[in-house]
Amino acid sequence: MLRSRVSRLAPQFLVALLIATGSLATGCGSPAPAASAAEADAHTNVVIVLGKGEVSRKPDIARATMGIAVAAPTVAEASRLANQQMTNLIAALKKEGIADKDVQTANFSINFERFEPPPIVMAPAPSAPSKPGAGPVPPAAPPPPPARAGQYRVSNTVRVTVRDLDKAGRLLDAAVAAGANEVWGISFEIDKPEALEAEAREKAAKDARVRAEAIAKTQGRTLGDVVSVSENLGGGARPMPQMMKSAEMASFDTPVAPGEIAVSAQLEVVYRLAAPTAK
Repeated sequence: MLRSRVSRLAPQFLVALLIATGSLATGCGSPAPAASAAEADAHTNVVIVLGKGEVSRKPDIARATMGIAVAAPTVAEASRLANQQMTNLIAALKKEGIADKDVQTANFSINFERFEPPPIVMAPAPSAPSKPGAGPVPPAAPPPPPARAGQYRVSNTVRVTVRDLDKAGRLLDAAVAAGANEVWGISFEIDKPEALEAEAREKAAKDARVRAEAIAKTQGRTLGDVVSVSENLGGGARPMPQMMKSAEMASFDTPVAPGEIAVSAQLEVVYRLAAPTAK
């Protein structure tokens, strides 16, 4: 009797279970279309632009690599000469107002330079006897090859920071007079570029806004909120060549042209497009 009642209830129970399961499945899947629409809106209703800004000004410091290179038959002699001349060079730099913190050793090296001897040219041997009846004169033995000669070259260079550009030309002359025979890598920089970087960044932000508004206008839209901002670190400072006036160069024995330094910034800005107004 009990088995009969269970068998009669089983179909009704299965139908109720299927209905409940279907309701749960429908309830779980209902947010999916809304989520997909929101995700699509986040990708299609935005505009991405790259804003650029640049600020330039005259540099306030200069850096140069200068030093001594001497050669001598022995390491000891070459080192002694290099040390003596480098001492004179540093003393001359300090006399021109260069602080100890602005002189840094950039390179010190010792190399041996070999001299190749010239080729030996042998005179042709006589083919006939020098006296009647005498036999042929044997050729003279070749002289022994000369020993390979050479010298030791010592190079000592320093990296110098010049903070008074009005004295840059005079400083170079003083360094050469003190024995510097290697001078290269002269560059002009801005000692503290943070303020210029901030100004260039503001210009980049304004440029990005103008670009985004122009793009949105082509689609009949207006800009909404900013979604994200990232800085492109490919900018930075770069020199802008500019010769000095002849009146400014007249005070230098060695003409120096610092020109200007340009500091640039790039910002990638993502704007959300405002909802189109109903017509």
